[in-house]
Order: sequence, then C-alpha cells, then structure tokens
Amino acid sequence: MTKLFGIVIYFCIYVSVTKSDTPNYRLSSDEAIPQKYYLSIRPDIDNEIFYGETTICVKTTKQLEGITLHSRALTISAVFINQIKAIYEEISDERIIVKFDNSSIQPGEHSIKFNYKGKIGFSPKYGFIKAVYEDKEIKANVYVTDLEPIRARTVFPCFDEPAFKANFHVRLISPNDTYRGISNMPEINKFTTNNTVVYDFATSLKMSTYLLSFAFTNFPYYEEILDYKGRKVPIRVYTVNASKENNAFALNATKTALNFHSEYTNISYPLPKLDMIEYKRNESAATENWGLITFREGLLTTLRIYMKSQMKLVVFHELSHFWFGNLVTTAWWDDIWLHEGFATYFSYKLSAYDTNKQQLAEMKAFAFDDFFETEINEKSKPIIRSLPKQTDIPDMFNSLVYDKASAILLMLEDQIGEEKFRETVRRYMKKYAYSIATTNDFLSILEEVVPGTPLKSFLKSYLYQSKFPVVEVDVVNNSTYVLKQQPCDTFFNETKGFSKWTIPLTYQTDYSQEIKKLWFHDNVNELTIEEPNAKWLILNPLGNGLYKAIWSQNLWEKIIDNFEAMNSTITETVVSDAFYSFRTNKISCDILIRMMERVRANAKGKWLIFFSFNDHLRENLFCHKYIDEVKLFWSFLRRRFVETNYPRKPELREPETCDSETILHTDKYVENIKQCAAWIRENLQEKDTKTTKRKV
Repeated sequence: MTKLFGIVIYFCIYVSVTKSDTPNYRLSSDEAIPQKYYLSIRPDIDNEIFYGETTICVKTTKQLEGITLHSRALTISAVFINQIKAIYEEISDERIIVKFDNSSIQPGEHSIKFNYKGKIGFSPKYGFIKAVYEDKEIKANVYVTDLEPIRARTVFPCFDEPAFKANFHVRLISPNDTYRGISNMPEINKFTTNNTVVYDFATSLKMSTYLLSFAFTNFPYYEEILDYKGRKVPIRVYTVNASKENNAFALNATKTALNFHSEYTNISYPLPKLDMIEYKRNESAATENWGLITFREGLLTTLRIYMKSQMKLVVFHELSHFWFGNLVTTAWWDDIWLHEGFATYFSYKLSAYDTNKQQLAEMKAFAFDDFFETEINEKSKPIIRSLPKQTDIPDMFNSLVYDKASAILLMLEDQIGEEKFRETVRRYMKKYAYSIATTNDFLSILEEVVPGTPLKSFLKSYLYQSKFPVVEVDVVNNSTYVLKQQPCDTFFNETKGFSKWTIPLTYQTDYSQEIKKLWFHDNVNELTIEEPNAKWLILNPLGNGLYKAIWSQNLWEKIIDNFEAMNSTITETVVSDAFYSFRTNKISCDILIRMMERVRANAKGKWLIFFSFNDHLRENLFCHKYIDEVKLFWSFLRRRFVETNYPRKPELREPETCDSETILHTDKYVENIKQCAAWIRENLQEKDTKTTKRKV
C-alpha cells in the first residue's frame, strides 16, 4: 500500500518485542487452517447492499468445539459445516465461532458455508465500496474492494490474517450487462441468467485475504501485451476515459516494473494477466492486490492531477509489492516493513534504473529526509512494535515504516554492496515464495550471504528502537577524532532514553576521494578515528546514513574555513547536521550564516541546500518579534545572492501563522534565537551598512 540503553536493557527490549505473547485477538494458527475459498458476490446496486455465499475448505489438526474466524458488519442468514446446518456465535474483536449444536468437530478436512448480506459502503471501514466519478457530462459509478489490512471480514467470513494464505475461486454476479465483473485472475466463464451476468474466474494463487480484489465497473479499458521471454501477459487499464493517449504512460511504467523485478529476483511475474483500475479514493494512493491493483484517480491517467514522476513512482511501488508482500508475505502486521519498506526502496531503485540516475539522488528527490522530521516532531514509534489492540494495526502504515525503513535498506546495501544485497533478496524470495516470513527470517538469510558481520545488530537497533542516533565528534591533538553517540533530541516533551545503535559510519577527508567505513557498535561507549593529515573530516559524506553529527566548536571552525572546497553532496550533509544542531540548541545560527559567507559564485546547488534553514530562521525571528533582525538577515541573503549570481532574489514574507510546528518555543530555543538575533545585529548590520555606502 502507498500511504513515503545499557546493554542489558537493550537486550530486554529485543526480547520483549520479538518474543511477546500473541495478542488475544489473534486467531489460533494450529487449530483450523483455510485451504480454499469459494466466493460468490451479487450486489444490489439500488439498495447499496450485496449478497454473498462463501464456502471455506479448512483443515483441522485437533478435535474442536468450534472454529473461530472473522466477520464484521455482515448479516449471516445460514451456516453449514460439511453441508450440515450449524450455528455461530459472535465473540470479541470481530470474531465468530462456528460449531455444531451438539457435537464437536473432528480432525480432518471440512467445509464451512455461509449465506449472508453486507453493506456497500462509502467510508474506509467497509471493504466493498461505491465510488462516484463525475466530470462535465460524464457520470459513472464503480463498485470495488479495498481490503488491506483487515477489511476482508466486511466482505466475507474469513481467516483475516496475512499468515492464512489460501486459494480463491471467485464468482461475481452483475445485476445487469452494464457492469462488468473483474477480479484477481482471468475470466474463464461468463453467462446470463435471470437478468444478471455471471462471471467466473480462474483459481488464484495462494494469497492472503487482504489481497483479494474484485470490481463491478462500466469503465472501458486500454490494453497492451507484456512479452517477457516469450510469455505474453495482457495488461489492462480501466479508467473512465481509457485510451492509448491517456493510459500508455502508466502502462509502460507497469511493463518496466514487471520486467525489472522478474530479472532482479529471478522469479517471473506468476499471474497470467494484470488489471489496474482508478477511482476516487481518500485513503492510500493505491493498493497492491495481486492481479487487480486499485489506484486513486489520476495516477493511471495523464489528467495533470499528478506529475508523471509521481504517477510512475506509485506504479513502481505497487508492482514492487507483487514480490515484497504478495509473493512473500509477512506473518503478522508488526513486520509490515518487509512489505512497505522494501516496496518503497525498490520503487526508488527502479526509478533510478528507468531514468539512468543514481538511486540516492532519486530518493532525495522524493523527500528522502522526511523521516528525520517525523522522528523529532512526533512521539516515538519504532518500525517494529507490538500490537496489543486490533485497532493498532492500521497505525502501522505510517511514514516511518515506508521512508525510514527504505533508508535503513539503503544503508544495508551500501555496507554489503549491490551483488550481495541482490543475492540476499533472491534467496529470501526463493525460500519463502507463496509463503510467509518474519524479520528474523530475512536476517537469517542475510547472515548466510554475509556471515561474520554486525549487520543483524545494526538492523535490529534501527528497526526495534524509535528515533535515530546522533554522533558527537571532538578532536584531540588535531589528529584523533573522538566519537560518542546518544539518541536524537525532539521538539516536544519526551524523555530521552538510553538507546544505543550499531551504526555503519562512513567518512571522508579533504585529502582523499575514498569513503571509509567503520562500525560504531552498540556496546562501545567511545570510538576514535586517527586522521593526522586531515584538514577536515566529514561523517556521512554521501548523506545516506540515518544519523546526525554534532561537531565541537573547533571542528565547526575547521569546516567553515574549508567550506568552499567541499562538493555539494558533502555540503548537503554539513548543512543538514548544522540545521539539526541549531534547532536543538547545540550551536548558534552564526555557524550556518558564516558558511553562507563562503558560498562561491555560481554555486546554485549549495544555495538550494540552505533554503530550509533560511525559511526556518525567517519564521522564528518574525514570530519571536525580532523584526529588524530578520530584515538584516534577508538583506544579507540578497547581497550574497547578487555576489554569487544566484538567479532569484529572496522575497521577505511574514509567516502565515505562528502556530506552525516549525515555530519552536522551548526555553533553550528561545534563548538560542535571542543570541542569534544579537549576533545578526552585531555582525550583519555593519556589512549591510557598508553595502549601502558602496551603492551610494
């Protein structure tokens, strides 16, 4: 889905998260296992309800008094076990128990049949919804499912957890010949009866309930054929204005993605067709249903709602899920980073491949650093965490799971190299294809491919802990760099814990283009680097590490003195670290302003790096009533832009509101902004006066 410590204590955190008891709302995994679903759906469009008949073939492993499964917002009229009338009882957490009135259910194979009806909804809580399309003279409805993560139970009684994979046989009964039925698999039979049109579909591959997808639509479609190594796969795009002109871009992106992932994983797209449909939806941008992906309006059609780069990235993300999520599925929603983190990461990898650009550049172009802002502005939430309540499940689809997890994978590939990363993915896919996997399963594969490294400790420290580390750096005798780590600061009242990370550090010096690597282990209090010949040393020179550096004052002076010699990539890291340090009261604003004084002519790229800081300082000076000082600062910027031939001159605007989360009011920051204003008065006033005299 597209929605972008001390050692002892540290060990206990891992144990408590990974070994916690199964929440009591979960289904038992060793009693009844679904094998096949036979699903028939007939919508009553006029009354906005649907009638369903579902038969589930299950295997029981022990004698049971009843079989527990999920159902929500369904009115069940009859239930049968092995064609014998049975009963059901509703229990907590959207579960029901199906049983015989006076006897138990023996071990073996059984069928459970339900007759029921449900609601065709408009709100996200329903899995089967009506979407309205209106544009000028065109008005159309589409009836479509969106079941991730736990809405399949609102469409049919089922074992609605990702680990319960099964095959699906789907029959759709359209109320008239206006609405065509489509589903995950190809249509294999169609006939008319009693003024309805019946569509039967081929049996699906084994998949989880949330991936089931069907739609009743009167949209036309545009079709092309993917030819992959002699195998032809039809791809159809259903939109209200389907045509080559409107849909060819999205379809070409789809072909690119299917070819790329088939080659990268060494596993071809396993389904015989692919359909995609767009409609008005308010939640996620798309859902990766295997064989029938659903998209938000405008993502498949060049309507100028979205830029082509955005359209392509969403298509790439959803197609990545066909391997990361659909083929290999997480055992439970706490490991959803294995879906969303990988799909996000591979959408960037695929975009870089498609545009012949560097992957890191593609990631940075799409707000790669947003997770830093999320971490320091919102309450702590680790990527992998326990889910004590069922209502916690949707909350797992958050920006950290998408963006921070993809950043972690970038660090991983940077450490082990492209070939070993690809080999890890291929082994993982091959071993767990059509099955389920956990984070520990992935880590075990990684250790097989790259043994004898602290990669497991690195990944666990970033996945199971919230926030990110900062590395404090000082220098002794002008040659020994001393590093210490601590958790990042936040912009709200949150107690800083004792977390420690295993950090894959990289650094570069002035005298070499080589990027050196070393590990800062979680059980080490202090790390030293010997660089006696370096004028400067910068951590994370490519900007692909999930940590910030806090430099001592004497090191900041070295950085400023040599700022002109640093390339734009290193400059981006330096300015980002300085901006973080300023907002967390580690340095005064003069560090950043003095770096601006060192920007050379025609250095447009470097000026772009400062824009976030410039806006932040402008807004905070205004909102803390330093009006004259912000004018002096802006006058300084305009002078520097003229001197460096920057093409646009900055316009001084008052902030729209001082209630923004970017306006900081902590006591330490208020004092810091006060000192910043004083420095501006003392240092920029004179320069501004001199500039004025020269102009006269």
